[in-house]
Amino acid sequence: MLESAIRVTGTKEKDWTITKEPAEERFKNGIQEMKEGSRVGFAKMMYTRVFYPDGCGVTAHNKGTLNSLLGLPKEDIDEATKVAIERSKSVTWG
Repeated sequence: MLESAIRVTGTKEKDWTITKEPAEERFKNGIQEMKEGSRVGFAKMMYTRVFYPDGCGVTAHNKGTLNSLLGLPKEDIDEATKVAIERSKSVTWG
């Protein structure tokens, strides 16, 4: 995803501040934020599960997707990244 963000924004990796946080810790932080009423905490908790070392949240890689069965088009990560970046500019976080 970072590679996509770099392509879409025309930046370089050195332009970004990259931090690391263990998935289990980020998951717990998301739950705590949810308990405090933060909707961002819910997204953080759900999204982080994909990065657990056991791979349990990586359905697309482990079992494939049902996109063709559901008649869904193949997604372009750079196009989705562009949309996400634009949407993030109009969101008030907190």
